[in-house]
Amino acid sequence: REFSFSWKLVPRNEKEQQAIHHIIKTLRKATLPDLSGSFGSIATGLTNEAESAAAAAGDRWLKLPKVFNLSWRSQGTEIESLPKIKTCVCKNVQVSYTPDNVWASHLVSKDNPYPIGYNLSLTFGETEIITGLDVEKGY
Repeated sequence: REFSFSWKLVPRNEKEQQAIHHIIKTLRKATLPDLSGSFGSIATGLTNEAESAAAAAGDRWLKLPKVFNLSWRSQGTEIESLPKIKTCVCKNVQVSYTPDNVWASHLVSKDNPYPIGYNLSLTFGETEIITGLDVEKGY
């Protein structure tokens, strides 16, 4: 299953502006894989020197993106009338820097304009298949 969420974010001051910038950057980073220098020291048959040369030549491996445990909550308590969500990955992060279809900005610091608002949309996909038994358990 997929779940999509959207928010319009409008900072009221510089502190909120920085927080929104940090949130967007963190979510974008968590959605993408990272690079690993090597697959590990699993018997490759290469000497350390050859492994180093292969790594320098572009032998890179991808690490899995972050996973998310989402739940529906109100005042810190899980909402039982909505279906539970299994472990997810964030499949898409969309940010509109012109939430009202017009570019507008303000200066946070000298020569550094920030948008006055953002539309943030996230799409999550569960990592497991939901079965009939899962529906009985509240999924």
